[in-house]
Amino acid sequence: MAAVGALIAAAVPSAYAASVDEAPAPLAGAWTAKLVPGTTAGMGGFTCDSGTASGVDTTILSATWQCQGPLGATGSARLTRAAAFAPSSSSGTVVSGNFQGVVLAVQMETLFGTCTVTATGNAQNAAFDQATSEFSVGSGGGLTVSQANNCAGLAYAGDQFPYSGTHLVTFT
Repeated sequence: MAAVGALIAAAVPSAYAASVDEAPAPLAGAWTAKLVPGTTAGMGGFTCDSGTASGVDTTILSATWQCQGPLGATGSARLTRAAAFAPSSSSGTVVSGNFQGVVLAVQMETLFGTCTVTATGNAQNAAFDQATSEFSVGSGGGLTVSQANNCAGLAYAGDQFPYSGTHLVTFT
């Protein structure tokens, strides 16, 4: 999410050049982001081929994705509240960290009706590369399904809900 995934994107001023020994500089500025053209995001068991996000500083204010699931399921996912990027380390032009306070809502139309999933937690394995303006989240733990309704085995409460994707960030 995620969002989650968020989810998701962050902005780092291009003038910031971190060394391995420095703590990451504060993230600053307004930004928008979209999935890198030709790529997809993985969200739980769903594949998302479009996604946009926006935020200010280290806060993701909004994020949405259009997704597909098994057996022709289609739908969308969105961040339902702001989430924060927490940088924890840097190496060269890459600032790494995680997203805290992610709450994703997924709604998919399936053969059995509308499946809704809520996933919450802190998304791990996030990194912003200042050289390419790409923000990526590698698949990994951190998000858990807190609620799943009418999902016919696609998701159950308590399941891990990994997110992965790469977003291109544009400063506004």
